Amino acid sequence: MAYTDEEKKEIYKKWHSLINMSEKALFAWAEDDNRLLASINREEAKEQGDIQSGYDSFHRIKRRKKKPFKDWSTEDFDNAKQENGFNSRMLGGKPGQPVGDSGMSKWEISLRNWGHDPSLKSSPQYEKWKSWKDSHTKKDSGMKKEACVIATTTLNGNRVLFKNRDRNYVPELKVYHVRINGVEILYMKDEMTGWIEGINQYGIGIVNSALMVLWDEKEGSKSKAKSNILSVVGSKDADRVLHALQSKTLDEAVVKLVEYDGGIRGHTFVSDGVRARSIEHTAKHAAIVRTLPKSRTHVRSNHGDYYEDAGYTSGENQESSHLRKERAFKILTELSEKNASVDEIAPSVYIQRKDDLSSPFNIVRKTENMFTSSQVVFDLANRKMILYLIPDECDFLGYEKKIAGECVCQLDVRRFSFIDQETGGFDVVPIRWNPVRVASQYMKLKK
Repeated sequence: MAYTDEEKKEIYKKWHSLINMSEKALFAWAEDDNRLLASINREEAKEQGDIQSGYDSFHRIKRRKKKPFKDWSTEDFDNAKQENGFNSRMLGGKPGQPVGDSGMSKWEISLRNWGHDPSLKSSPQYEKWKSWKDSHTKKDSGMKKEACVIATTTLNGNRVLFKNRDRNYVPELKVYHVRINGVEILYMKDEMTGWIEGINQYGIGIVNSALMVLWDEKEGSKSKAKSNILSVVGSKDADRVLHALQSKTLDEAVVKLVEYDGGIRGHTFVSDGVRARSIEHTAKHAAIVRTLPKSRTHVRSNHGDYYEDAGYTSGENQESSHLRKERAFKILTELSEKNASVDEIAPSVYIQRKDDLSSPFNIVRKTENMFTSSQVVFDLANRKMILYLIPDECDFLGYEKKIAGECVCQLDVRRFSFIDQETGGFDVVPIRWNPVRVASQYMKLKK
């Protein structure tokens, strides 16, 4: 069909407004098996009246995404016009029920197959998508979820590890002091999911941030008959962490984290106080291990750094993951450049809570679906764990020491007060942790 110059410009402009997925997002979606849950192949398309196959249209959209206007052929305009019509009609439809365990409706999957992501704020039906997502997330309110930030930086020549823990449930935290295979280990455990992070007498510390993809969830579902996938996958990783904390060297710890029982999932930082390594691994992807330069700060959140299809890949969750990473990097880099004290790390992150507590893009936050429950700093040079409790957001069950005599590893538990909204001031209150429950009782008295 022949088009006038004005018709071509109109088709091109409308196409770019409706195809709101970036080239990177399109290629990531092409590798996502969820796309197959609402698409038809060429044979099915022919049987249904010789309509255009979703497979064919998607690949044409990918090829045309960065093609300049002047290079578009008549066939390009024909296909773009059809894609505009499909997306316009589909955007007016109803999402329906979730498809399988994808967490998406057939409506959303179909739109993505034609280059439009309704979870992006640029979509004219973003509010429809958000309303659907909120209503279907609430039905699964029993699912325990997490979205954390981990970091490592250098202060006064020594490497430290930091973690900001976000949850959609109130965790029950307990600290254990043990000796396993001759190695002294101090670790924190979430009693509700079994998750573990810690430090040992050789100054080796480990922190982890979830990087869940569909394959991890399926693996968890197969391993145990539970609805709470985080408990299943998290408890498996807890064994991997505890096994690695029995190491005497960084290299030994890395090998154990990568090889023991299939290897730890998500983003992991492991350090001996001088050197640091990162591990990125999901059930779908092989583990990537990198040595981290000591001269800079390193941060991970909940999207893949090397694997673009891992973790949050679209919508507000992806945007939040990137922004929280950027903000944490900026804060910790500034602290590193001024050779700040280890004691300044958590408070410097916590103070952001004053201005945008309800924002999903803040590091320390309190939203409808996720809130920051605690922070932990590992001062590796001094073999010290500093646990910070966020007011009202976690239950601290205390400290249990299972070894006798003097220990190398040290524990310091602190509780933030609420921030004064006028002055921005707050207190960091030391917590007594022994015997068990004293700390939680103390917290209640202080409120």
